[in-house]
Amino acid sequence: MAKWYGSLNNRIMEGPFKELPDIKVGDGATITMYSDRQACTVIARSASGKKLTIQRDEVTATAPGSDEYEYAPDADGAIFTARWTSANRFNVTVPGSPTGGRVGGLIGGRHEYYDRSF
Repeated sequence: MAKWYGSLNNRIMEGPFKELPDIKVGDGATITMYSDRQACTVIARSASGKKLTIQRDEVTATAPGSDEYEYAPDADGAIFTARWTSANRFNVTVPGSPTGGRVGGLIGGRHEYYDRSF
C-alpha cells in the first residue's frame, strides 16, 4: 500500500489515471510536491508518450499574496523528467541525480500553489 504524505489534494490529483494522458509539447504541466505545486511546460515527449521533459515556467502573482498567477515560458527554468509508471501515474525526477531525484508527481495544466502554512 502506498504511503500518504503531504497534501491529500496533491496525492488525489496525481492519479492513478485510467490510461496514459495525451500530453503534447507546449502543454502546461504541474509538478505536485509535498503540498506545493509548480507550473511547467512540456518541452519534449517520447514517441510512446511515457517520458516527458518539462521546464519550470516563469510565474507571477496577479497581486501581492494572491493565489492567482500568470504563467510564461522560462528559457532558463529548471528542467525535469517525468516517466509513466506501472502505477498509472507520472513520477517527476531531476535528470542526472545520483539518488533518482524524485521530486513529485505530475498533472496536466498549470496550477501553481504555494502552501503558506509552513
